[in-house]
Formats: sequence, C-alpha cells, structure tokens
Amino acid sequence: IAPAMKGDLFAELKKAVGKRIPAKVLSLSCSVAEGSNLQVAAMNLSGEEVATVTLESDASFESMYSAIAREIGHEDVLADCTQRRLAFTSAVDGSLLEDSAEGKSVAEVFGINDGK
Repeated sequence: IAPAMKGDLFAELKKAVGKRIPAKVLSLSCSVAEGSNLQVAAMNLSGEEVATVTLESDASFESMYSAIAREIGHEDVLADCTQRRLAFTSAVDGSLLEDSAEGKSVAEVFGINDGK
C-alpha cells in the first residue's frame, strides 16, 4: 500500500473507532405485577438492583428503555455532547435484548403471556 493510501486508511479507521458509543450494561428480569402490569428490574454488572419500573404488558420496549433511563438518571447525550447508551441483557440467559426487541412489547420480549 502506498504511503498516501496508508494515511487515508488510518484516518478512516480512526473515524470508525471514534464513533463507537460507550454503553452502560444492565441485566433485566421481568415478572407479572398487579393486574396485567409487568415489573422490570434492572441490575448492574455487580448484581445490584439499580431500577425497578412497572409497565403495562403492552408497553413497547422503547417505552421501557425510557422509563429505566429516567429512573437511573441516564442521558443519551451529555452536556459536553458525549454520547452514551444503555444496553440491556436478559437476566435469564445473558442475551442482548435489543437484538430481538424491535417493534415488540415488553411482554413479547420477555416471553410473558398477558392472558389475552
């Protein structure tokens, strides 16, 4: 590779690496609460429960994300314009929940039958 091309390639690699957004990883468990509501508990990687939210069973995954973010004081963009995100894993099997959550309700993501 010519030196000029190496420089361009290095610059592109630096840009790509620079776009990685750090994530705060929380492990989630879900249980049926009063009526048809669901209770979602979020634990940090040390196993400490950092948030518990109660949602309707047909609540979207996106609304659960927002509720947990609010509960822990998370912001996707900080005052200095630094981006960060939340990543959720299943407390049952460790799988990344975002991979299977798009367009689904909280009950569907956790495989809970809401009795409908």
